[in-house]
Amino acid sequence: MKLAIALVIALLKATGFSAEAAGKWDYQYTTKNAGTRSEYVVGTLSFEGERLAQAWRHVITPIGEFIFVDKLAWADASPNWVPVTSDGRGSHPHFDSTNVKNLLSGVNPNFRKCVVGQPVEVSNDAYMSGKFEERAKQIGSDWFYAVDLGWWVNPKKIGEALQAIGKE
Repeated sequence: MKLAIALVIALLKATGFSAEAAGKWDYQYTTKNAGTRSEYVVGTLSFEGERLAQAWRHVITPIGEFIFVDKLAWADASPNWVPVTSDGRGSHPHFDSTNVKNLLSGVNPNFRKCVVGQPVEVSNDAYMSGKFEERAKQIGSDWFYAVDLGWWVNPKKIGEALQAIGKE
């Protein structure tokens, strides 16, 4: 798994991502029912070792786009965070380990990531409203986009942002 993370970071660096910001984000998963039609991953998404709260539901981070899934009809455990691809027809979660590995490798262009250079002056706010496609210059390289809220969120001030949505 560490090799996969190192590969993802190397790919991010080669495509203009901030390797430092990507290195602060981590996605770890295990595979349940491997090799069967009911295979799925159980994953955790974290920033600097702190798990991202399910309250965010759908996020785009420097390492990729993820949604929080509470329960699958066929699963004996909650998948939690799973990678998702987006196209003109909506968002598509990926539960099987082969697709998850491919997405994390950086091959799929529909697996959106936050791409930024270092801002001149990073905002000290906990969050900023805006569109994913129109990132403000004050957004830090390690911030994530909360899709459902239309917010850029500063992960270092995530407690304040959670308070603003009434989840902490």
